[in-house]
Amino acid sequence: MGRNVPPAMPVGTDYSNWQYSLSLVINTKDVGVTEDVSNFPLLVRLTPENAAVFNTAKNNGEDIRFSKSDGSTPLPYQIEKWDNISQQATIWVKVDVIYGNNDEQAIIMYYGNSAASSESNDANVFGSIDYSGVWHLNDMDDASRPSGSDYDGTNNGTAYIQGIIGDGVKFEGADWIDISTAAFSGVSSQITMEFWSYGGTGMPKDSRLVWSRDSYGNRTLNVVLPWSDESVTFDAGNSGCYFNRIENLATASEYKGTWGHWVFTKDGSTGAMRIYYNGALWFSEESGNTYQLHIQNGFRIGADNCGSLNWEGRLDEFRVSKTMRSAAWVKLSYESQKQIQALVEFGFQCQTPHDCVRATGPEYPPFVNPCDSMRVDDKIFLWPKNINFGETQVPSFNNGHFIQLYNDDKFYPGTVSLPNLPKEPSFNIKIPIPESPGGFAHYLFDNDGVEFKTPFAWDTTYFRRYRFDYNGFTLNNSETPERFFRFSDHMLQIHDTINDAYISLNPIEDEIRIQYGPNSTLVTSSHIRSNTVYTQELWVKEGALPDFVFEKGYDLKSLYEIEAYITKNKHLPGIPSQGETEEKGLSVGNMQSKLLEKIEEMTLHMINMQKRVDELEKELKE
Repeated sequence: MGRNVPPAMPVGTDYSNWQYSLSLVINTKDVGVTEDVSNFPLLVRLTPENAAVFNTAKNNGEDIRFSKSDGSTPLPYQIEKWDNISQQATIWVKVDVIYGNNDEQAIIMYYGNSAASSESNDANVFGSIDYSGVWHLNDMDDASRPSGSDYDGTNNGTAYIQGIIGDGVKFEGADWIDISTAAFSGVSSQITMEFWSYGGTGMPKDSRLVWSRDSYGNRTLNVVLPWSDESVTFDAGNSGCYFNRIENLATASEYKGTWGHWVFTKDGSTGAMRIYYNGALWFSEESGNTYQLHIQNGFRIGADNCGSLNWEGRLDEFRVSKTMRSAAWVKLSYESQKQIQALVEFGFQCQTPHDCVRATGPEYPPFVNPCDSMRVDDKIFLWPKNINFGETQVPSFNNGHFIQLYNDDKFYPGTVSLPNLPKEPSFNIKIPIPESPGGFAHYLFDNDGVEFKTPFAWDTTYFRRYRFDYNGFTLNNSETPERFFRFSDHMLQIHDTINDAYISLNPIEDEIRIQYGPNSTLVTSSHIRSNTVYTQELWVKEGALPDFVFEKGYDLKSLYEIEAYITKNKHLPGIPSQGETEEKGLSVGNMQSKLLEKIEEMTLHMINMQKRVDELEKELKE
């Protein structure tokens, strides 16, 4: 079958029929991607934290759309997975340029249009960016399905399982996947292979993960991950029976028991061959490997051409490119696809724009407010630096000037400039408050429209107070002025002077500080994630202590029964295995309870042993 022809994407799309939009910031600065990357398939993961999207979008995400930050240039996308029940989705979005060392670039996702039909299309995303094939491995009937081509894989026994991105496949030591060599007709001097792997418990062993030969049956492509001696091998290109090879020893934590992102690249014109692991260069030779690739006689994943030397483990998102991808591309791929990622940051849900105010600034290209109106509670303090509004962009309203401030989901101290306005002694800028019909917050500017002159503004309906000065922005309630929000110098502070408590978020210093009075309590209904937690005292309220062990009639397993269980399962009864904790983590409270249960059982065994010792000593004395 022939290659799919990508349909033309509409230019200057009108999204006014979509109810909601969500800004997504692509933060390459924090993940260490320093170079620009063009035509990149960005992974957008939706989780229960995005419940508003699932509750508003159509059941299968048919109305999902993406655009550049201008609000009108559409971005191609493919929905790999959409599960409305579990509220999980994986979506690939093709972005023309992702800027390196940048934390301000944003795209917009739209949803909430019951009349819209799906525009999800794999060819639009992957079909024109030098891929020979992209196999998401998410189809049970065709264990591998390429995006942007018609070269489906032939499944020979692999099983459908949960992958790291969507669904994947499991190799159990006697199965493999075949792909037509026609998919690789453009591969000769350069190649990039990338995939996620999770080696099985039987690794390492003599096995092949990828195997291909030329028309004479000579090896031209081979990936071993790893051989029984723990060596990871990459063979690419051949001249007759001679082939180019690089290899390096791996550790068990790199090839089994956890998901790892492996990338193998070659450029025959320079002789460079490289292996990357989890976004970083793992091993390379930069010259001397100039043989061309001849993928002509089979392309097999999981075994050699005879169906032997079978690999064991799980695989997801297998890709082959007919070019040598850059280190920045590899790093961006890893940061985009890993399970817990910091690359894509979600903003606030907004009403889709209709007559949005456009603005330009010295540090920004032209952009547009993604919201129809500003919500005072979550939007008004999020401004780019030094926004400038043109005269035609600020319509007159009630003898004043009505504007909508742009929000890029980041706070920057700065000023709001309004040039070319009538040279009045002063004028008011009014921002609507949706929760208060007819209510406005008023801000007084001088005749140059550069600085705030009044120290505060009132919304009497909701008793909100907003105080502006040269150092930042303060929000509090007039009835309890001791409690307030403060935004200044790239820092968010929440103060409660009554209880001597505050929370301070400072991204510049990369720290969050929390101080509480003696009667304060921190409550959260969601997850707290951190690499390291330091505390003087930790209280976990989860379940009851296992006092039932000491109840009469408790089924205390004999040590021989426990030995048999350990021999078979390699862990204690009732305690999760190493594989379970590596994949899912563990509950501290539950684990403490389980460990105490084991200690109590051990205490009973020791008591029984002591009684037996006493009996033996008594017998010896007699």
